[in-house]
Amino acid sequence: MKHFFFLFIFSFIAVSGKTQSNGEQPKKSPAGYYNLTQLLFTSGEIDELSPAPHLVSAVTTVNGYRINEHVAIGIGVGIAAYKYAVFPVFADIRYHIFKGNFTPLIAFKGGYAFADNDKHIFSRNYYYEATYKNTGGWMCNPEIGFKTAINPSCDFVFTLGYYYQGLKSEVTESAQYRVHTTTANLNRVSFTIGFLFK
Repeated sequence: MKHFFFLFIFSFIAVSGKTQSNGEQPKKSPAGYYNLTQLLFTSGEIDELSPAPHLVSAVTTVNGYRINEHVAIGIGVGIAAYKYAVFPVFADIRYHIFKGNFTPLIAFKGGYAFADNDKHIFSRNYYYEATYKNTGGWMCNPEIGFKTAINPSCDFVFTLGYYYQGLKSEVTESAQYRVHTTTANLNRVSFTIGFLFK
């Protein structure tokens, strides 16, 4: 959890520093590049591949293009902590309902979360040496929320949503050559806080 927090703060400082270095700017065009960096938390259904507290934390960052004041599309990456780390790569589509400094929004993230195969997750039988092969799975995250302007170059964003994550792990016991496959299809509630830089 501490690592996610420091990564989030570092991303915020790095991008905001770049924004401030440009000085005062005239009013910007509604179209253009954006970066959205978020802390994401999911809670709810648990499984053998999800952690024992129900809450899972993640950090995501999206780089994309604002087509106009309403529609923005981008590509995102992140890291989430289940029994092993997964690295989602996803498309991000968002629609801001109103123009101006405050607006409700609708968003959708969808893609695939790759697994960290270097981490052991569990062993069904501790009397035998076991090897592990972890794979991630498809993920999607429809959301609703709002954004509000902090300054002309930065907005605060908050969302609530539904989060689906598929996970899979194979455990091979070398002494008996048995393979156990565990899969999980997690359905959870998500909420995020983040900053949108433009």
